Amino acid sequence: MKAKLSYTNNAADAAVRPTPPPAPRKAFSNLDAPRTIQRVLKPEDTSRLRQQIEQMHPKRIILVLSHTDFSDPELLTRQLIESRMELVSERPSAGSQSPSLRFRSRNATEGLLPL
Repeated sequence: MKAKLSYTNNAADAAVRPTPPPAPRKAFSNLDAPRTIQRVLKPEDTSRLRQQIEQMHPKRIILVLSHTDFSDPELLTRQLIESRMELVSERPSAGSQSPSLRFRSRNATEGLLPL
């Protein structure tokens, strides 16, 4: 049952309104919801990214490390990118504790705007 939101100064009035049922008590790490986050638990899990890097030859990649304890505990995504590109900078993302890593192609250093 949904609680109806209203503002009141009367505590007795607020007490009679129903409260919503609590959310299921499952930790996020117990969930494996599709399209929520891609987990990287073994090197084979980076094969799609590896193929895209090899085919597209990107000049830059920005990797935001977030929820890595769950999503990529061995930092395999970072290792893959570092093996093919040069790390230019590492800094906190705006409004977050998660670091943002900026990489550039080792072969395409001319004509790039500063990061």
